[in-house]
Amino acid sequence: MKHAPPLKQTLLSCLVGGLLGMALLDFFSAMQKLYLGLPLFKPHSYIAPSLFGFISGIVLALKHLGLRRSNAELSEREERYRNLYKNTPVMLHSINRRGELISVSKTWLDRLGYREEDVIGRPLLDFLSEHSRLQAEKRTLPRFFRYGKVSDIPYTLVRSNGERVDVLLSAVAEYNDQGEFLQSLAVAVDITERKKTEANARRLAYFDTLTGLCNRVLFQDRLTQALEHVRANNLSLALLYLDLDRFKGINDALGHSFGDLVLQTVAMRLGMNLNEKDVLARLGGDEFVLFVPEAGDDKELDELARKLLGQLAPAIHLQGREMFVSASIGIARFPEQCESYDELLRKAEIAMYAAKETGRNTFQHYDGDMNTEVEEKHGIENSLRRALERHELSLVYQPQINLANGEISGFEALLRWKHPQEGQIPPGRFISVAEETGLIIPIGDWALRTACSQVRAWCDSGITIPRIAVNISGPQLQQPTFTENLDAIIEETGFDASLLEIELTESILMENIPETVATLTDLQVRGIQVAVDDFGTGYSSLMYLKDFPINRLKIAQEFIYNLPRNRDHAVIVEAIIALSHSLGKTVIAEGVENSDQLDYLRKLHCQEIQGFYYSKPLSAWDVPGFIEDHAGKFHRTTQ
Repeated sequence: MKHAPPLKQTLLSCLVGGLLGMALLDFFSAMQKLYLGLPLFKPHSYIAPSLFGFISGIVLALKHLGLRRSNAELSEREERYRNLYKNTPVMLHSINRRGELISVSKTWLDRLGYREEDVIGRPLLDFLSEHSRLQAEKRTLPRFFRYGKVSDIPYTLVRSNGERVDVLLSAVAEYNDQGEFLQSLAVAVDITERKKTEANARRLAYFDTLTGLCNRVLFQDRLTQALEHVRANNLSLALLYLDLDRFKGINDALGHSFGDLVLQTVAMRLGMNLNEKDVLARLGGDEFVLFVPEAGDDKELDELARKLLGQLAPAIHLQGREMFVSASIGIARFPEQCESYDELLRKAEIAMYAAKETGRNTFQHYDGDMNTEVEEKHGIENSLRRALERHELSLVYQPQINLANGEISGFEALLRWKHPQEGQIPPGRFISVAEETGLIIPIGDWALRTACSQVRAWCDSGITIPRIAVNISGPQLQQPTFTENLDAIIEETGFDASLLEIELTESILMENIPETVATLTDLQVRGIQVAVDDFGTGYSSLMYLKDFPINRLKIAQEFIYNLPRNRDHAVIVEAIIALSHSLGKTVIAEGVENSDQLDYLRKLHCQEIQGFYYSKPLSAWDVPGFIEDHAGKFHRTTQ
């Protein structure tokens, strides 16, 4: 029967039910006839009860079958619900009126790392973080038991290993007919990854991804709030604007990835030993800002600026390289000097540029006179960006003379800029701007190419040029492709590389010493000579004189100007010449303007001179004529 098809089982049940019904009614009919004296087993009295009993049995059998089917379907639905509850791919749990877990889904167990026997019967609160537990006890559970539902409540569940899972919990209550709470059905949506994404988005929006410091957006928000607090409480706030010195050269020479490592080191050093209320941020590039919400007097700010510069001073060791980084700092105050965020930032930046003008690796407080200087500098920068394409730049050539025989030993190519409105602008006004903005690289390449082309043109016309000296900036030399660019210029112009001399300052030589030595060695292999310009004003290190492949030392004109009257300068010049001779280097004095200077230098056996005494810088047009008549004039002067 158990395995009979449903139709066969139904027919058998109806037949059995009908026979049982008929038998029972026949039995009752027989009893009735027996006790009432009616004749027994008469056809007309027997058929009716039998038929009625048979039909009644069938009806009852059908109802019984329907009831069994309903119970089976109900059990089956309950089983499906339980399986669905257990195996649903979301976190489900149910609690009783005491807040104890009475069922949980498999996903709930898997996500939190528990077994079912570990959680059933335990309070849900046991699986919440401390903060979420307090929130549930004080607000969420009382509200749930009162209103029967809650939606999107942020909770933090604790996994078996102690890790935390952030969820949004929603729940509904089930009540009996008397309105008594039976159980809950709650779903917990895991939002851990979403919160991480949101946190990451906040970091991207408000923090610098490279250094972890506040970015410009967050810094402006915090500084604006601080300014309101300072204004309301009659306090004083200071802003320090910090910009790294010559950082662009690091990026150009070693790449932006290496530059990023330097910036991370700088950020770490600047963040050392700051007060809790001070806020440090990176505005972008190599610019950092720090505001001090309760600033003391200028003396205290000076000490802070010195401390920041001191923290940057030690050598930075990265990827087997050693380098030194310095910064220029501008300081402005609120409300003494400014009335708004923008004005405070602008004036601190102006003071920073003033610090760069005074020699870098220092700090300056803002004062009103700086505005004019900065506006002038910005005007120069904007005009300089268009100077190349407008052909406003040119080269002039100043002769260098060999004191032993009076012959021209070479020329130095000097850069000039003729502004369409302002006329000739001295190099001292625009070279530093070009270096800070990176314009010095295209300008320097142009100067090198122009000098090589001009010498080739002179040589082609039969004019002998013993040597042409061209100044090279630090950013140019530090480019990884410097020698390749130089080779390309020499090949393009058809220039004889042995006629070229590269002039570098001492400070340039001391930046990234291993790379600089390698580059200078490459130049020597190509037959290109190297001169140290303005010698005596920089590091003046005997070590680099010995180790660097250098051909010539140029004594800075600051020491020549007061010769021989200034005894201190005379001693320095004498020492430089003696040192050059002992190391086998040629020495040239620049800035020679009178015969006293010339006679003194000749007495010290200075090999070459350069200066207005002999000739001012000449245009390319004037050089050939000067070369033709120089010899006799100079011999008469030196005899």
